[in-house]
Amino acid sequence: MAVRVEQVTGRQFAELISPAIRDLLKEDELAVMENAMAKSTDVWMVSDREMIGITGVAPDTLLARDAFLWLYTNPFNTRITVGAMKATKQVVDNFLRRYDRLVGYCETANVKSQRWVSWLGADFGRADGSLIPFKIEAQR
Repeated sequence: MAVRVEQVTGRQFAELISPAIRDLLKEDELAVMENAMAKSTDVWMVSDREMIGITGVAPDTLLARDAFLWLYTNPFNTRITVGAMKATKQVVDNFLRRYDRLVGYCETANVKSQRWVSWLGADFGRADGSLIPFKIEAQR
């Protein structure tokens, strides 16, 4: 089956997350994620038989040149295909056509996410507690 990339709204997040995944998140973590997603201007879901991840950007203002990049991955989907990796790269490249820089955070303990974000072109800053900041600059 081919990888599917479809635009969704950030508000649809609550409908897409399974109860099992929801149970893994702390209440405040879920609220922060839902808030960022609801305020996002562009949200895409990548799937390959099942949802692999949802990604989006949330700029501070309509004229902002930087945007906050978030990516929610399905922790129960341990197999990510090359097609899915390429699809997320295309989505991020499209974000970078509109914004000069994407910024965000990875959990320091989540090495898999750090590798993925690094593959997308991220440069990491110094870890601050359980989070490590990153930025992805547009190549102009």
